[in-house]
Amino acid sequence: MRGFFKSPEIIIICYISVAPNWQRQGIGTFLMNKLKACFKKHLIQAETDKEAVGFYIKSGFRYDVFQGSYGNLRYHCLFHNQD
Repeated sequence: MRGFFKSPEIIIICYISVAPNWQRQGIGTFLMNKLKACFKKHLIQAETDKEAVGFYIKSGFRYDVFQGSYGNLRYHCLFHNQD
């Protein structure tokens, strides 16, 4: 299974993860940049938590905060290429 779902106009990131001992080495950024390069005409969206929202912000995503099902804060992240 891929970590994303593709429709004609939207890419939905289901998950993106790098093992803790491999984090902070640019791997996640590489994967995100590859995804953005492959789908330049698509809106890319993801839902994440407080621990990962910084990664999406660093990757150029905008976000909205909402209340999750269990009372926790969740982040709806959106990216659209400006090409």
